[in-house]
Amino acid sequence: ALPISWIRHNNLNAGKNVLISETAQGDLQIAAEVPKVVPRKEIITIKVDGKDEESIHLDFLLAYVRDASSIILEGREVSRKSGKILEMVKSLIGLDVIEQSTQTIVVKNFFTLDRETSPPMLLKKMDIVNRASFGLLHSFFQKGFVSEDLSELQKLYDQNARLYILIRKTQLKLLENPALMRSIQTDYLQLF
Repeated sequence: ALPISWIRHNNLNAGKNVLISETAQGDLQIAAEVPKVVPRKEIITIKVDGKDEESIHLDFLLAYVRDASSIILEGREVSRKSGKILEMVKSLIGLDVIEQSTQTIVVKNFFTLDRETSPPMLLKKMDIVNRASFGLLHSFFQKGFVSEDLSELQKLYDQNARLYILIRKTQLKLLENPALMRSIQTDYLQLF
C-alpha cells in the first residue's frame, strides 16, 4: 500500500510502474516512473562581427550553460577570429565543431546528463584534479619545479575550470527539469 496523496500527485493507477532503488544508507526509495524527457533542440546563433573576444566568449559561455543543442557563430569576421573560437570550443566539455566555413562555425553540444555527470561524480572528479595539483605543489616545496611540472599544473587547472563550468551547466539543467534528478540518482541537497 502506498499513500493515496502520493499516488494522486504522481498520476498513478493500476498497472503503472514505479521505480524502487536502494539509497547509500540502505533505505528503499520509491519513485514514480520517470517520464521520458525529450531533449531541447535549441539553436543559439552568435553574431561575431564588431564584438571583442571577451564579448564573444561570454555569449558562447552563456549558450553552453543554457545547454543549447547547437551554437552557430557567424559573420564576416569568423575567419579572422576562428583561432580563439576554436580554443573556446576545446575548453568546454561535450562540444565539437561539426561545420566550419569562412563565415560560419557550427558547434554541436554532445553533452548528455547521466550518472557520470551527476553532481557527486563531478565533485569527485574535481577532487581528484585538486589532489593531483596539491601533490605537484608539495613536490615543488620539497625539490623545486621543473618545466614539466608547471605544464602539468596548468593542464590540471584547465581541467578543473572545465569541470566547474560543466557543474554549473548540470545544475541549471536539473533545476529546469527536476524529473532528471531521479534518472541520475541525485537530489536537491547534492545539487546545491
